[in-house]
Amino acid sequence: MAKEKNYSQYQPIIDHFRKDEYVDAVSRMYTMAGLAMPEIDGKNDNKTECAKAFLIWLAISAYGVSSSSDIALGEMALLEGYYSGLGMQERRKIFLTESNFHTKANLEGVENKDLPYAVLAEKARQFNKTDTPIFEGLIGFFLSKVKDKYAFFEEACEKYLEEPANGYKVRQAKLPAPSYAIKFEEPIKHIPLLPSPDFVGREDYLSILENEFSDESKRCVFILRGMDGIGKTEIALQYAKRHLEEYNTVIWLDATSIETLRNDCQRILKAYQPTLSTDTDDNEQTALSFCQFIEQRNKTLLVFDNADFYQSFPGTKQKSGNWLQKFIPTKNVNVIITTHCDGSLPRTNSLEVYLPDPEIALELLARKAEREPDEYAAILSKKLGYLPLGIEYAGAYIREMGISYKEYLDKWDRIGAPLFDQNDSIATIREVFHITLEKIKDIPYALSFLHFFSELGVNSLPLRDFVNTITKMHFLSMKDLDTRPVYELIDDGSGKELAYRIVETRPDGVVVLESPDGEQIIRKAQRNPLFDVLYSENKRDELFFALKKYSLVDSDGGMIVVHPLLLEIVFDELHHQSRTEWLRDHSSAGALYEAYTRSGNEQRAKEQLYQIVCQGITQLEEDVQKIPKAAESARRNGFNLYNMDSVLSEADLVAEKAEDYGDEALIKRCKELKVELEQILDNASDVIVKATEN
Repeated sequence: MAKEKNYSQYQPIIDHFRKDEYVDAVSRMYTMAGLAMPEIDGKNDNKTECAKAFLIWLAISAYGVSSSSDIALGEMALLEGYYSGLGMQERRKIFLTESNFHTKANLEGVENKDLPYAVLAEKARQFNKTDTPIFEGLIGFFLSKVKDKYAFFEEACEKYLEEPANGYKVRQAKLPAPSYAIKFEEPIKHIPLLPSPDFVGREDYLSILENEFSDESKRCVFILRGMDGIGKTEIALQYAKRHLEEYNTVIWLDATSIETLRNDCQRILKAYQPTLSTDTDDNEQTALSFCQFIEQRNKTLLVFDNADFYQSFPGTKQKSGNWLQKFIPTKNVNVIITTHCDGSLPRTNSLEVYLPDPEIALELLARKAEREPDEYAAILSKKLGYLPLGIEYAGAYIREMGISYKEYLDKWDRIGAPLFDQNDSIATIREVFHITLEKIKDIPYALSFLHFFSELGVNSLPLRDFVNTITKMHFLSMKDLDTRPVYELIDDGSGKELAYRIVETRPDGVVVLESPDGEQIIRKAQRNPLFDVLYSENKRDELFFALKKYSLVDSDGGMIVVHPLLLEIVFDELHHQSRTEWLRDHSSAGALYEAYTRSGNEQRAKEQLYQIVCQGITQLEEDVQKIPKAAESARRNGFNLYNMDSVLSEADLVAEKAEDYGDEALIKRCKELKVELEQILDNASDVIVKATEN
């Protein structure tokens, strides 16, 4: 509760509280706020009853239905059973015995009602030490937290004035019952989501939760961490379903943001504790009221789903994790928090949720698809990265469309990521990932890093070895021209392609080209700024940990790992953005091959070797088409082609890589292309100047 530095100015108001001088107390509070006390409709109301209603609503707003509001209202004779005629000492004795209230200084474990009269009377006399800070907090709440002070007064009258009765002519203040007298017999079971009937595996996670929550004498807060779509929410749902009858209260809260959490808490309060309900956007007040409500109930389970520990709170430097703690009661509760963040909270236990085993993932796919698994089901499950959300999505689509696993795979190959947007029965994979992607957009180079991964076409990478491999290589937005034959076909605007020879390539990405008549043009390749981050070990580590906080990347034996479905979504969305051409170049596959070889990952290295050979064959096939055109242009314009021997050298290199890979069909194709290129170069010998002649 916010407090002023000097409370001496509050003392006259506190004296009015203790003397039951309601109008004077309220009038002084408004004066302190620089306002006049609101006008009263003398026909239906009087100042005293309106002032009572105001003070009741102020105490409930500041402290909820709790021992603190009991003390404030009891001291002012505004609590049911605490009448002004009893006198202050008698009211205090009633409160001490009926609530069995203890301060921290006298937790002797004895029931107050069993204390000797003299001891109880002394505790009542000392009660000023307890009620003074509560009264100070009450005044401070009005001055600093109540924004529209006149509207607050009107709201208090609406809530706590009831129609005249027993001969009264004006509305009377309705005194609330003390918190210890309120009985909560009606169970609350608020779970807006349905658990999946196809839940398989994951029993080990449920066993851990059951063990953690086995001690009913203490509060337990448990965090389930993991990437989006991995099954955290389903595990929490399954636990809640299996143990529903063991709890008097089960409440599911959307903790995607502080706003969604606050709104859910306010809906619960409106439904089950209207006196605590507010429509305010004050997170602290809502959290306080919600916790006070929960702490009055027995055997409660709260689930904070999809919590974000790192979201910046609007207008402050505080993170949402600091606010999340305020919504967690301190007693009478078990709490499950699901999150894609790798952070934690004080006095909590946590558990990482991993991808299921391939056998479990295959069983889940078969259940969702309602089809017996076959070889294509295993391929599909692996291609989905064993991600439960992806498997659920694909299985539901297969079932609803009545297609086979192979037909789904074929459709995926044709359509790509948009296939994941075609099932309205569950949240799409794209939607789920976008919740997190939206949150990292302000982290420098975070999205660029995921784009980089998606364009490479791999989901795991020995990043340090890869960076070491490319450090001395110049990746340009055009082809890596210094490794290609020294010509470039350029349309001169008339529809004819002129062969510009490459005069120079510079380390800064500048390429100098010269036309047949000696005219030079300069091309400046754009360097991807992400590489400046990747080249720096400190910046690279900072970026990795920033993404890992949201479970978007992970590490495994020196490899940086990103889930393939996330990369599929990211890559699909690059269709509408600029892509870095070099990443589809021969050089990127070569760099990947070297990196995987350095890291000792033979399988991945062989996959990249295959890519090198295929890309090399494609380039040689392009040379077969382009060199005759370049020779024709050279003859027509009277100039020569230089260093064409590099074409055959590259053909030899590709053939060597094909031999290393060991595929007979690829080896044969390389030999065919070299023979064809030798013939083409022989036919163009009249315009070719060999390197030794240049």
